[in-house]
Amino acid sequence: MTYPITLGLIIGARELHDEVQACLKDAGPRVILEQSEIGEWAALLEKIERLRPDVLLIDFTQLKAPYEALISQIKGTSAAPQVIALHKSADPETILSVIRAGADEYLYPPLAANLERALERMVAGRNKLQQSSSNTSGRTCGFFSAKGGCGATTIACHIAVEIARQANQEVLLADFDLDAGMVGFLMKSKSRYSILDAMSNVHRLDTNYWRALVSNGLPRLQVIRAPGAMVQREEFKLEDVQTVLRFLRFQYGWTIVDLGRGLNPLVLSALEELDEA
Repeated sequence: MTYPITLGLIIGARELHDEVQACLKDAGPRVILEQSEIGEWAALLEKIERLRPDVLLIDFTQLKAPYEALISQIKGTSAAPQVIALHKSADPETILSVIRAGADEYLYPPLAANLERALERMVAGRNKLQQSSSNTSGRTCGFFSAKGGCGATTIACHIAVEIARQANQEVLLADFDLDAGMVGFLMKSKSRYSILDAMSNVHRLDTNYWRALVSNGLPRLQVIRAPGAMVQREEFKLEDVQTVLRFLRFQYGWTIVDLGRGLNPLVLSALEELDEA
């Protein structure tokens, strides 16, 4: 069975690591985070926030109780991954302690059949959650052109204004064109912050932080501009573009995105999260 989820692996015990890899070889989930130990706690949480794995497989063999703080902080990230605890031991007290601390599953060798069933349950639960939330998530539409001067930005602005006028929903006009960035000028945005502030700080991205970045355009319309052409750009990763777009889907009824011109890496990354372009 192929599992349409992303995984993080934090496994120190070689035998557990090898058995997990053997189980996943033909299953097809994408491993996007892998390390042999938790290491620096703040760095791990930042990775989870940035990479957003659906499930974390954590080796608890060398970890000491209590486990509540560890699991609650992991689940308290914006990624909110499910946690599968791995352990060499089938000791009932350890199992109870880990499960009570908030782990979703506790697995011990042999892992093959049990890991497969655990992933099946998590995929089923994730699909059910997505179906239940689909009625509350907004639509995201992008506009880009083959070359500059074709009017894609102007069309995006007009579409956003008209949707805000006709629909009884919050609308966002977002400028992801880091080269030209004309939305702020056309919409007379007064905010000194830009979409780059969001993409460079996904670990801080929540409703309060976002509201500090945007400016109000018309009733029910908010605008987030692109940085000016001469601004020294902060570093961001392409997956941060997708993280921001996923976040915005649950903040607005409609998100209209100006992607600028051409199929550059940013545009290609954003297209994966758009409903229409």
